[in-house]
Amino acid sequence: MSIEQSLVMRASPSLCGIKPSSLFLLEKKFYPEAGKKINNWNRALNPSGRKIKMLVCLGGRRLLFVYDKNLLEKYFENSKVREYLRKKNYDLSGGVDLLLKELFFRMENTSSFPHEVGVFLGYPVDDVIGYEENSGSNYRYSGCWEVYSGDVENAKNRMESYKKCSRTCISLLGCGVKIENLCESYRKSFGGTL
Repeated sequence: MSIEQSLVMRASPSLCGIKPSSLFLLEKKFYPEAGKKINNWNRALNPSGRKIKMLVCLGGRRLLFVYDKNLLEKYFENSKVREYLRKKNYDLSGGVDLLLKELFFRMENTSSFPHEVGVFLGYPVDDVIGYEENSGSNYRYSGCWEVYSGDVENAKNRMESYKKCSRTCISLLGCGVKIENLCESYRKSFGGTL
């Protein structure tokens, strides 16, 4: 598997504008080439508000955080999300960039993984809170995230849309579509809708 395939398999919904962000562990074999490739992808993706950030966490692990700044801004307009982040001591006055800077700092400088990453990934805030309160147990459904409250069928449908996006983008990548063109090609595949 190539670094492109790994990125597409794990972050297509964020690259295609249907999920605010994705996070995954980068395989060690990709470390040498990752920096240069990420810089090239970011030059092409940044004008549309999408970005790939490599985080180096304690122990030297490297995570890729792929995000759509526009979707994050929209998601953070939700009053429940804002109140949750306020309780987690995030400064809400500086917008998405400041929120991400704080999240990245916490991810790179603490030994425990910050649970609030779930809201940055676009998971329902009630499910993030449910995960924390139940220590990852007693969920109603488990897929891309653990569902604790709300409509399980809606959550399943959303998770399936993420999987469908990833399958389609892997196919597009196999046909020669470049990372920076995936979103446009994906939209064309579905008649202009996501």
